[in-house]
Amino acid sequence: MRVFITGGTGFLGTYLARRLCVDGHEVHLFSRHPGHGPGNFHKGDVTDRKRLLQVVNEVRPEWIFHLAADLEREKSQVRRETEDPNLFGAMNIISAALEVRAQALVAAGSFSEYGRARVPYEEARPIDPVSLYGLTKSWATSHIIDFGSMWPATVLRFSVVYGKGQRKDTLLGALFSALKTNMPISLPPGEQTRDFIYIDDAVEALVLAAKKIATCRGQIINVCSGQEVKVKEVVRLVEDVSGRKGFAELGRVAYRKDEQMRYVGSTEKMKKLLQFEPKVDLEEGIRRLFQSP
Repeated sequence: MRVFITGGTGFLGTYLARRLCVDGHEVHLFSRHPGHGPGNFHKGDVTDRKRLLQVVNEVRPEWIFHLAADLEREKSQVRRETEDPNLFGAMNIISAALEVRAQALVAAGSFSEYGRARVPYEEARPIDPVSLYGLTKSWATSHIIDFGSMWPATVLRFSVVYGKGQRKDTLLGALFSALKTNMPISLPPGEQTRDFIYIDDAVEALVLAAKKIATCRGQIINVCSGQEVKVKEVVRLVEDVSGRKGFAELGRVAYRKDEQMRYVGSTEKMKKLLQFEPKVDLEEGIRRLFQSP
């Protein structure tokens, strides 16, 4: 298969590209910045419709994975910066998929779309995003799902994806950065919960969604563990695995104003449509993360 990945040099895109290259696919990466992983790199921005369509027409991909997004949750005062890659990027990738008649369009959504919705998050329930990031991602999801009613397209809503190479402004990224630099880290009290999924499991779900697009088209599918874990419990796990205590100072800072205090998803649809269950639990994932060079 010829595969096109927007955001292909980011955290999730790099792992997906490696997996697809190992599986023997021809992989093309579309991103603003070059990366260090495999695949054919094409410089561009998903908000640049002309450039995106040019590259897609050159590549003629059969599978398209749309992973590009603006992940900055604190830019709510600058609406255009987050609306462009999330909403307009989705609209542009839909046009590109139509133009080359792609066999599958799989887009990455986010649990930030749920916001303060009732837990466990279920795909069919009303959402209540509390950040601009979550709101614009939900708009993007709506456009792709509408497109999926006519064309093979689906959205995978990911919980917290973690693994080696993740951003340092994520919880586990920040904890392991603090460990490596021997610098203490200040955190909120840690009563908020999260649902974590290891990077290899996230990649497996993406690949399965493309393979099973006939079943998944027009669907929003949670990709998560279904396990609700308090942040303070995650800190204790990291302390146990690393053998280091006290480097994370809980309760030293306040919760964010748009904090999602409970954050866990239903796995029923994932199991039914993707026929998939995550293989790596949180303790094992943290162990792998700590032991990686």
